Amino acid sequence: MIVCGAGHIAVPLARFARETGFRVTVLDDRADFANAARFPGCSVVVDEFTPVLAKMKLGKSAYVIVITRGHEHDADCLLEVLKKETAYVGLIGSRRRVSFVLQMIGRQGIAPGRIKDVFSPIGIPIGAESPVEIALSIIAELVCVRRKGPGQARSLRSAIGIDLNVA
Repeated sequence: MIVCGAGHIAVPLARFARETGFRVTVLDDRADFANAARFPGCSVVVDEFTPVLAKMKLGKSAYVIVITRGHEHDADCLLEVLKKETAYVGLIGSRRRVSFVLQMIGRQGIAPGRIKDVFSPIGIPIGAESPVEIALSIIAELVCVRRKGPGQARSLRSAIGIDLNVA
């Protein structure tokens, strides 16, 4: 699992991910956020998002969570990740921010079908508010994708009336 962004949600997310069997890499350009003390047991990379993601070999077993501090970084991460095949790509943010980012990457050449692969809003809709609750909802979605496939995770949303990628 690649976590793009080392903010307040990333800490419990990385912990839950490790506890549920994911190998976790945290990527951020801020050393005061991305460090081994905050993310024990994880691989931590302190560098710009784009060059690191461009070099990463991702595949059908890669889960990528984009929870950066700004829409420009979100777009940079998605532009690199969506060029590659992955098991899961999730983007956090308000509907407005997510819509803006997805439109931005569409204008930069990412195919509409690939944009629809992005899980957003991210996480199983449990009414999460705190960073720990949000991380729990994301991990629940990742476990569902890992065990049942992305179609099942999307079905859960449809069953309760949540649309993915609402613009």
